[in-house]
Amino acid sequence: MVLIGDEGTTCACAFSPDGQRIASGSDDGTLRIWDAVSGTCLMSLRGHHDRVEACAFSSQGSVIASASDDRTLRLWDAASGNCLMTLRGHKGPVWSCAFSPDGKRIVSTSIEHVLRLWDTATGDCLKTLSGHEGPIRACAISPDGSCIASGSDDRTLRLGDATSGNCLMTLRGHGDSIWACAFSPDGSRIASGSEDHTIRIWDVASGDCLMTLCGHEDFVRTCAFSPDGTRLASGSDDRTIRVWDTASGDCLMALLHDGDWVWTCAFSPDGRQIASASAGGTLRLWDTASGVPVGFQVHLLSQGGVATLSADGTRILHANEEAWRDLAWLVPDEHGALETYPAETFGPLPE
Repeated sequence: MVLIGDEGTTCACAFSPDGQRIASGSDDGTLRIWDAVSGTCLMSLRGHHDRVEACAFSSQGSVIASASDDRTLRLWDAASGNCLMTLRGHKGPVWSCAFSPDGKRIVSTSIEHVLRLWDTATGDCLKTLSGHEGPIRACAISPDGSCIASGSDDRTLRLGDATSGNCLMTLRGHGDSIWACAFSPDGSRIASGSEDHTIRIWDVASGDCLMTLCGHEDFVRTCAFSPDGTRLASGSDDRTIRVWDTASGDCLMALLHDGDWVWTCAFSPDGRQIASASAGGTLRLWDTASGVPVGFQVHLLSQGGVATLSADGTRILHANEEAWRDLAWLVPDEHGALETYPAETFGPLPE
């Protein structure tokens, strides 16, 4: 059986530091928090007026940040779901955000050619970092909090001093816009993903390109190091997530994400799972040892519908009333032809 319904877009996902929750952002402006084991939606955080492009937990797990096309960055209490503050100052859609390790600062990027560094206690903009010659699509803060990385449509990756804001170095080599960047857990390397279909891994101290990872057939939107730094996950418009060996550069596995391009991906804190979100509205979990889907998959549907399915897609675990009205199952008959049945045909609305 295959579940069908009009889908939305899931643009962002992030694990909590303890691995018990997953945050996801969607094009309806909602930030949702999920139980990472059961797939239950624990809370829906509303306040943005446009697509949520990125989200992140603070290292303590107590605060969640969300970046939106409505030009704002919001900070939320992870326990209550209350909005703690709204950070305003960007003049265009906010595309990415990253907490400092101590959670006291957060950096954000926008269609503007600048980054903004904010104080998470006061909401004040501490610093504006300039230098890029195009919109900035990605940012990251090093594990020790000393360096801010940014990737831009100008095809460069810039490393800046987090205190002074001065540019430390500009890394060149990509042939097109840079959509993603991520520091290794020890801060010695940084990865960047580009519209040129490649991922590059750079030495932070020297600025040298250590390796170029080729294999994706469309542009790379996201990348993330495993907690031990031995693997790198990347997601692409070719609908795959690739997992790479960061020592050899070998592709260890390619995971096909059903439906549409992969918007973002993240390793669980123990490195055993990868969460991925797609433009087709699906949030999935993958086992990093076998490469098979595990746990559950979430489908965001039109008109506010949300449904959580088993990993193999054959059982509805949770669904709200809006989803239940819209959902249907495609079931092959004895001749192999597909017939459509309302979701309720196979049981009552799951609680």
